Order: sequence, then C-alpha cells, then structure tokens
Amino acid sequence: MENISVSSINTKAIVMPNQYLNVEHKEPNYVLFEVLSDFQLRWNRKEEKLQCGDIVIGTKFKIFNDTKQLATLRGIVFQADSLPQASWPIVVKKAVFTVEGHTSLKSLFSFITSPSELNLELNKLLHSLLLSIKEPSLQVCSIGLGGTGKIDRRLIMINRYIRENYEQPITLQMLADLIQCNPIYLSNTYSKVFKISPIRYLQNIRMEHAKQLISSTDLSIKEIANRLGYISRSQFTELFKRYYHVTPTEYRNELCLSKYNI
Repeated sequence: MENISVSSINTKAIVMPNQYLNVEHKEPNYVLFEVLSDFQLRWNRKEEKLQCGDIVIGTKFKIFNDTKQLATLRGIVFQADSLPQASWPIVVKKAVFTVEGHTSLKSLFSFITSPSELNLELNKLLHSLLLSIKEPSLQVCSIGLGGTGKIDRRLIMINRYIRENYEQPITLQMLADLIQCNPIYLSNTYSKVFKISPIRYLQNIRMEHAKQLISSTDLSIKEIANRLGYISRSQFTELFKRYYHVTPTEYRNELCLSKYNI
C-alpha cells in the first residue's frame, strides 16, 4: 500500500450509554477504530456485535453503546489511495489478529514520535489487518481450496485459533463467527480440507494435553477439565473414556501401578 497519511488520532473517545458515534467520510478518507468496550456496529440497516479489541475500518457507519456503562474506543483518521476494494465497513476480530498487527497497533497509540513513523506504522498495521479481513455483511462464505490448490487463509486462521486457544471454551458457532460463516458449512469445508472436523481436531489436541497433565502434574481431574476448557468434570471424563477406553482417574491409577511395578 502506498500514499498513506494520518490526519488525526484520538487515543480515547467515550460514548455515553445508549448513544452512538457517527462516522461519515468519503474515500480516500477512512477511519480505523479499536473498540475498548463492547459496542454495536451499525451500517445500511445492518448491525454486528463488537467486543473489546475488535478493529473496524470504514467510511460510513455508527458505533452504538447499547449498555448502561460508559464505553471507550480509540481511532485514527487517515487517507489511503490504494486500499483494496471491499464492502465497507471491514471488521477484524481480535481473536484472529496477527501478532505483528497487535504490535503495530500498540505502537500507533503509544510510541510514535514523528509523522513519518506514524505513517509507516499505519502501513504495517493495515497490511496485517487486511490479511485478516472479515466483511460484516458476509453470511455464507465460500472457503476451501483456491484455484491454485492453496488452502483458504480463513481455514488456516481457524486451525491456528484452535491450536492457540484449545484451553478456552470453544464451540463450532464461535469458530464460524470468527470468519462470519455458516457453522455447518464451515465444518463440512474444514473436514474436506483437513480430513477432520474442527471440533474433532480441538478434542484431539485437548486429549493429548489431558494425558500429559494427568501423567506429569498433581492437578485434580476437575482442575484438568477446567484448564482444558471443559464446562464440567463429567463432560471431560466422558470424552476421555471415549478416546482411551478408561476414565482419567483409571488412567492415572494405571500410571501409578506401572511406575511402582505393582
């Protein structure tokens, strides 16, 4: 991207309860917001829920505080001549944002000391953001293998998210929401590409870590279940037995017997 120029920066804007911030610009002028509270994004009679850390880029939209608390965000107004065509506004969820993007975002609001540095860092940030683009209006996505045989970046994004967040409660709907895709369609497409469903892949990772935690720590079975993102010990026990044909407690006892050759 070329010819990027920052016009202004607001490091903290406050939106009162049940009030909204109205954005109206024309290309090549854009606004980038990082929301620091939960908001509703509204545009063209559509809406989407934003959570703390999500990024919005666009020219015309409203950010509505539908809570009873003060809500905050920070933003940048900038000019860019060569942003790719997209349906504005663009939303990038915090969960799928790259490490490089987080670093550039932090620098923009904290460490920049000159206009040239600012424009350079914004260029880096936009590059990272546009790699993670999700269009809010997209209800059913076309994902899978591209014409070149490469795996769609959104499937790679889901795969990476599962590996990095397996300890968190994760549902198929949550994964689909990350890329604004129908959950059944996501599961079917992911399964065709990776030969395993996303939830099955998640369970495989959790079960491998479960064995490690049972064998190498003194954590209780309940603590292990909680650490691996399960809502209850019984749910964890049922899945563990399905995988290894013994309960977690039985598996730990077998390890103890084996250790002492009993």
